[in-house]
Amino acid sequence: MRKKTVTILLLFLIGFSFIPNVQAEEETLGDLRRNYEKLLQQKQNNDNKTEAAKKEIAAKQKAIATAEENLSAARKDEADTQAKIDESNEKITELTKEAEKVLIYLQQMQGQNAYVEYVTGASSMTELITRLAAVEQVSNHIQETMKNLEAEIKRNEELKIELQQKQAALEKEITRYQAVIQQQYAN
Repeated sequence: MRKKTVTILLLFLIGFSFIPNVQAEEETLGDLRRNYEKLLQQKQNNDNKTEAAKKEIAAKQKAIATAEENLSAARKDEADTQAKIDESNEKITELTKEAEKVLIYLQQMQGQNAYVEYVTGASSMTELITRLAAVEQVSNHIQETMKNLEAEIKRNEELKIELQQKQAALEKEITRYQAVIQQQYAN
């Protein structure tokens, strides 16, 4: 009988362990519902973030496309600017040749005091004034040629600097946009 009692008691204990606890099940079900709602909220938040990231990526890709179009336009401008630089270099060469000719003429005239002889060789007051005006025109032409030469050299340098700055700015903008896109993909 003792064996029977112990066996019945063991069966009874084992049986109770398999009987579900109704109260524990309700708490577990409630916990599951709360966890489910939290997970749904997290999913919604993640979906919102993903959507926002997609929109930002699309905006940045559009900005990159615009920047690339600007870069293409800048490259076209570069070709135009290079043509202007080449034209300016040709003008500089022409002005330099003209300045060299004038300087050679001046050196020849200074060695002989040709200006003074030319002006003092006038036979009348009218001729003297005419000769002085001619000397003044030659001097003005020389000065104007030198100013033009300096202006062309300066313009040439400014065009080169402007072109470099424009290219650097556009490349920097594209790099910045690409970094933002990479960051959004990482998010």
